Amino acid sequence: IYLMDETGGNQRQLTVNSADDQFPTASPDGTQILFQSVRDGNWEIYVMNADGSAQRRLTNTAASERLPSWSADGQQVLFLSDADGDYELYVMAADGSNPRQVTDTDLRAGHPSWSVDDRLVYNAGTLDGNTWEIYTADLSGGDVQQLTDNGVSDWSPEWSPDGARILFLRAVGRGDPAIYVMAADGSDAQLVYNSPDYEWGADWTPDGRILFTRESGSISYIYIMDGDGRNVVLLTDRGSYPTWVRR
Repeated sequence: IYLMDETGGNQRQLTVNSADDQFPTASPDGTQILFQSVRDGNWEIYVMNADGSAQRRLTNTAASERLPSWSADGQQVLFLSDADGDYELYVMAADGSNPRQVTDTDLRAGHPSWSVDDRLVYNAGTLDGNTWEIYTADLSGGDVQQLTDNGVSDWSPEWSPDGARILFLRAVGRGDPAIYVMAADGSDAQLVYNSPDYEWGADWTPDGRILFTRESGSISYIYIMDGDGRNVVLLTDRGSYPTWVRR
């Protein structure tokens, strides 16, 4: 995991080990970063200070825990676990205590995100993983609403900073992902960005811009653009799954 400024400069490495550290996500106040790591033999959730210090494990089970997301107040963590056989949503305190299962469905859940008004958004699909759709739920796992249902996969949803919109990926053309934005109720889905390459790892900045990964050949590039897809700027030619750290 690396940190850089918003122009792509001043890059510095935060984690150093022989295992994969992935999917960093910064706390609302910018002081801590959640991430997933396989450094202890299976995927677990870790947290560290924003400068890379004080790295510590939050989960420690025989299952795989992945894709952490902060609550709006920074006091809780939403994540995925396959403890019951299929990936479901779980919530725990920010120190790793009091984990509890939120969803229990016949679908395979993925990529959860927590809104400012305590709604959860995630993608879920059949166990064969052929098609993904996007759902919302409350913190108890109830009031489930399916937002997309169009015959193609929609996945990797992220709430906008104000909770009014959802950023996500949709399979287009030959199945390659393009970046879309829709209203929080699933209406008004709009294509924001699509290139001849492969887009993924999209996330919001606090001011409503979009960070994303664009893969060309075997190289992944990180870009930033306006929320409507304009003013696309390359930040770095090595990296993926960017997230914004408040300073």
